[in-house]
Amino acid sequence: MFLFSQKKKIVTHPGGFHTDDVFAAATVILFYGKNNTAWSLERTDTQAVIDKADVVFDIGGVYDESSLRFDHHQKGGAGARPNGIPYASFGLVWKYYGPQLCEKPEDVLWIDSKLVQPIDASDNGVNIMKSLHSEISPIAIEYIIGSFNTVFGEDGVTNDTQFLEAVYIAQKIIERFILSAKEYRTINKKVSDYFYQSVDKRVVLVEEPLGRFQIGRALQDYKEVFYYVYPSNRGDQWNVCAMRASADGFETRKPFPESWRGLRDEDLVRVSQIKDAIFCHNSGFLAGAQSKESALLLAKIALEA
Repeated sequence: MFLFSQKKKIVTHPGGFHTDDVFAAATVILFYGKNNTAWSLERTDTQAVIDKADVVFDIGGVYDESSLRFDHHQKGGAGARPNGIPYASFGLVWKYYGPQLCEKPEDVLWIDSKLVQPIDASDNGVNIMKSLHSEISPIAIEYIIGSFNTVFGEDGVTNDTQFLEAVYIAQKIIERFILSAKEYRTINKKVSDYFYQSVDKRVVLVEEPLGRFQIGRALQDYKEVFYYVYPSNRGDQWNVCAMRASADGFETRKPFPESWRGLRDEDLVRVSQIKDAIFCHNSGFLAGAQSKESALLLAKIALEA
């Protein structure tokens, strides 16, 4: 058990912790911080303490927003989303506090889909991913947060102090996701405008350094697009990126010519006949030049190859 200050009392379960309760705690603490509200946190299963708490999650057997009780272990659980992913405590807490931490309702939903639902699914034993290698699994956030629990023979720390360390990390992650949600919304609008301004929808020119990954994500549903051209954030050059065939894969709709791949500078200039071509990635998904005009020309030649 540990306490930090007085005022609002937050309670969750003692002992070992999981991603669910860590992120639920981080969300509540972010809310109190935003509102300059003092808080204390106690990890206990003492019913008298639970009853008197202002906010309780992942313990208590009750889900009731009106009394700020956010448990999902009771018989029947605490409901599920339309896609079938059941709510864990993080999801319940986010559903209540997320709208008070984000600028727009769509930001709340975006974070729920990208961060909250995977954590809720894992905590409820719902498998949402499949490894392609029998001996290798993706490194999931629950393994990272779980590593903060004390290990056998470790001296000088407790799960209560380690919980605080993990909550600090979770706070930073949530804050970054809130910023990313706003960026996603802003960039989607900008990129959509660039798409509709393009005469040839197969090559979209983006005049701002919005980021390769972010632009590609925003254009993914536009099936006409094969390449997008954008200013690099690595100096005075322009890049051309081939669109991915699907959002969760690495195959592109039309990779750059085989003869370009892996070439740089003079070698690429000779083969492509573009005077200021700089590079073409080995896999054929990315190329670059020193000018916007040459980057567009790289895309045009690749289209016809």
